[in-house]
Parts: sequence; structure tokens; C-alpha cells
Amino acid sequence: MRRVLGPAFIEIVMIYLNNFVITLLVHKQYRQKIKEKQELCLQLFSQPVKGVDEAPGKKVLKVIHFDSAPPDVQEGLRASRAKEWNKFVQFAAVPITEDNLLVEGHVVVPSKWAHTDKAEHKEGSPDYAPVWKSRVVSRGNFETTEGLRSDSLTADIDFHLLIA
Repeated sequence: MRRVLGPAFIEIVMIYLNNFVITLLVHKQYRQKIKEKQELCLQLFSQPVKGVDEAPGKKVLKVIHFDSAPPDVQEGLRASRAKEWNKFVQFAAVPITEDNLLVEGHVVVPSKWAHTDKAEHKEGSPDYAPVWKSRVVSRGNFETTEGLRSDSLTADIDFHLLIA
């Protein structure tokens, strides 16, 4: 026995198919709008902001690598190092120690020199003269966190309200 589909069934199928086609068109338009918004955001965020990059003296200073610096720069950095080291000696911040401190359990903190040119923002102008600055800094990559708290000491307001 052969079944014949009635006109009502065919009409229902056509309605579903029309709705499916309409849904596909809406999704295509939606995807196009999203793509347009993404392109607009990309254009907005890729434009330079006036005043931020142009502010004199506000850029981050470059750290100078001593070994690869030219001889005249190395000479200026040596003088800067001596000046900084004399401050340590003057304030007795670096006591002369004996090797027995290491035997007692004291730990040597690895350190390095960090060099910058404080007048770098004037480079290229006629009144440019380098102002060398050297600092002794500890090497953070050798720090141990044993015995130190590493959790956050702050909490969200929601947590405070939950406890209260």
C-alpha cells in the first residue's frame, strides 16, 4: 500500500524549510555584522593615541648591556658604578664580611648591575649629554619562596559579605 502525502503535510514541510532558510540568512547577516564590528575595533585599537607616545621624558628607559656597549659608554658606566658603590660604603650598607658567615648559614644574594641613561629622552637634540645611572639589583630569578606566603592578602567584597 502506497502512502500519499497530503497537501497539509507538504505545507508544513514548506513552512519549516522557509523558516530554515530565513534562519540561515539571519545567521549570515549576524556573522557579517560581527565581522564588521571586529574590523572596526581593530581599526580603533591600532591607531596611535595622541599624547601617550609623544610625552617627553615619559618613556621607559632602556637598560644598557655593559659588555656590548662602546668603550666611551663603558667608561661612563664605570664612573657611575664607582659613584653608586661609594654610596654603599659611605652608608655602611655593605659591611666587609668573612667567609665564616656562609658557614653559619647566611645566604649570598646574587646581584647584577643595571645601567641606564637618564637623559635618553633628549637623545638627538643639540643639548643631549648622557647622564649614566647604575644600580645594584638582586637577581629575582634566584629567589627562593620557601617559607614565604604566596597567597593574596586581599579578598573580594563578596567574600567579606559572606563571612559577615
